[in-house]
Amino acid sequence: MLERAELRAVDAVRAVAGLQAQDSAGPYLGLRARLRDFRRAELTAAVEARGVLVATLQRVTLHMVDAADYRWLKPTLRPLHEQTRRRPGIAELDHEAVLAQARRLLPARMPELRALVPDVNPGHVSDFLQSNLPLVRVPPAGTWGVGGSPLQELAEVGEADDERLVLTYLSAFGPATPKDAQAWSGLTNLAAAFARLDLVQLEGDDGTIYYDVPGAPLPPAGTEAPVRFLPRFDNVLLAHADRRRVIPEGRPTMGVVGNNTVLVDGMVAGTWRAAGGEVEVMPYSSFPPEVKAERRRLRNWLSDG
Repeated sequence: MLERAELRAVDAVRAVAGLQAQDSAGPYLGLRARLRDFRRAELTAAVEARGVLVATLQRVTLHMVDAADYRWLKPTLRPLHEQTRRRPGIAELDHEAVLAQARRLLPARMPELRALVPDVNPGHVSDFLQSNLPLVRVPPAGTWGVGGSPLQELAEVGEADDERLVLTYLSAFGPATPKDAQAWSGLTNLAAAFARLDLVQLEGDDGTIYYDVPGAPLPPAGTEAPVRFLPRFDNVLLAHADRRRVIPEGRPTMGVVGNNTVLVDGMVAGTWRAAGGEVEVMPYSSFPPEVKAERRRLRNWLSDG
C-alpha cells in the first residue's frame, strides 16, 4: 500500500492473499488501490480464464483468490466452515445426505440448492452449502458489474496446509501475531503453525511479539503512507485482531468496513461513494489536499475502465 506495484492482476491477488468479493466491484477497486496502471479488463480476463476463483473462504465470506491457492486454502479452512453445520435449522439435518443431493444438482444456482431444505433460514443454507462443498462461481460471475444469483460449480481441492496459510498471511499483512492471522482467516489455534515455522520475531513497544517471514522488507519508522481509496470490506481493514491499527478508536468496525473507505497515512479518515459520474468523499474531520487529487484519479478510472 506504500507504493503501487507493477504486477499482473493474478500475481497481485496471490500476493495479497485474496481479495474480498462481497460485490463484483470490490476486487477491481482493491487492485486499483495497489497496482500501477491497472485496467479492469485484465482482471475480467483472469476470471473468465479461471486464473482466479470466487468462493466462500476466509471468515465464511466471499473472496477472490488465485486458482492454485484455492486448492489448499479451501481444505485448510475446513474447521471454520464445518461450524456452519451447527446453525439453527442446519444442525438437525442429515448433513452428508443434503450435500450429496446438492452435488447431484451441480452446476446450479443457489435458489435451486436452497430448495433442498426449504424450511430453513436461506442464509444458513447458503453458508452451509458454500462452506461444506468446494463451490466456485462460474464466470461471468465475479466480473465488474455482474450481479444476480450466479451459477455455481464444484472445483478440485487438495490437502490442507496451515503452515502455508500462515506464510501467505504474513507475506501479505505481517508483522502480525497468531491472533491476527486467526482474525483474518476465521480459524483458531494457529499458534502451533506459527511455532513450527522459522519466522522473524519483532517486539512491539508494549512487549507484544510480532512475527514475519524472513527477509520481508520493513519501511523506515515514520514513513508516511499515501492516500488510498478502498472498497468496502477490504481485507486491509479486517486482517488484524486489533483493528485500531487501521480504524480510528471509537469507530465501530462494521460501520466503517461496510462502506468504501479513504485511507490517509494508513488510517481510515472517511468514506467515499460513486454517484452520477462523480466520486463523493465524506471525511471524518478534514482531508489533506492529496485526497482531492486521488479522488479525481479514481473518478477518471471509473469512467475509463
